[in-house]
Amino acid sequence: MANLTILLLAGGLLFICFLVLAIVSFPRATPDFASLHRLQEIVSLSGLDFGLADRLLDDSDYLLLRSREQLRPVAAQLRRDRQKIILLWLRYLREDVKSLWRFRRFLALHGVPVTAAEEVRIGAMTVCAIVFVDVMRMVVFVFGPVALPRFFGAATKQVRAICYLCTGFLSRVPAATLPKMQQMWAQEIAR
Repeated sequence: MANLTILLLAGGLLFICFLVLAIVSFPRATPDFASLHRLQEIVSLSGLDFGLADRLLDDSDYLLLRSREQLRPVAAQLRRDRQKIILLWLRYLREDVKSLWRFRRFLALHGVPVTAAEEVRIGAMTVCAIVFVDVMRMVVFVFGPVALPRFFGAATKQVRAICYLCTGFLSRVPAATLPKMQQMWAQEIAR
């Protein structure tokens, strides 16, 4: 009975996280290119930097190879390789979320003003993004690399929204202290 209660509580918590994500709107305007570039210079975002996700999720080459009898082993190998690459990419997306969360926390600890509403918003978005990416990893592991390709765009969009929020936090850092903050962040990562 206790296990069932814990399971229901965890399910309810996940449901609330997804509900909060649905209610909390993503940033409407994208930050200016300079701010986004500055953030990407400071925080390594390997998953977001991967620009060939659409090509990776396209299965037309797999279907073409599979249509010819003599190329079916090649098609099967392509599918396995693509699955490994997608799982790796999703792991990098998850690491991007964790890096952005850690960077946001670093900024807050070093005096960048953040409101309670912003804390709740980015916290909810971070939890939901991590859960969403992990669910996508399970789906790819179980069903293959081309399962639900539209949801991969949603995962990238969630991580990008967190990136935009962090860009907003970074823009609050005075320009004179930005190089020092960048150096302190490099030391923080080295730990």
